[in-house]
Amino acid sequence: MPFIEKYPLTLSASGWAIQLAYPTSVGVRYFALYFIASGAFMQLPLLVSWLSANTVGRPRKAIAHALQIGFGNSANFVSANVFIKKEGPRFKTGFTAGLCITVIGLVAACVLECVLYFKNKKADERERNGEVETEMVGKDGTRFRYTL
Repeated sequence: MPFIEKYPLTLSASGWAIQLAYPTSVGVRYFALYFIASGAFMQLPLLVSWLSANTVGRPRKAIAHALQIGFGNSANFVSANVFIKKEGPRFKTGFTAGLCITVIGLVAACVLECVLYFKNKKADERERNGEVETEMVGKDGTRFRYTL
């Protein structure tokens, strides 16, 4: 995944960290909410298109997108339970959970990028050796490589 996807994750993580630090200035906390929202709203189209570009075959794409949307919407259940009313206005549990989930997402994206890079490298090496992977070649003869 290029820099374009890591930027929104970093932006969101910065917002969560500012909220967790609990500055006394309301303006700073409000500005941090823009970081969180901007990063989150940029991630969705990027991740959906990245998944679509890296999934071969319609049945796999259908299942992959259903799982992505399903797990993505489960965040609503988490957020409803981690922002505990008696912790307000600091909401340490909620902001910590948001920061942790965002950092885990950033690490997972970096790991996945490395995995896809090495899969592409391995497929190129096999192709140079004359081996043909039927799964990685389209019906029209075009070869498939993972999009980083």
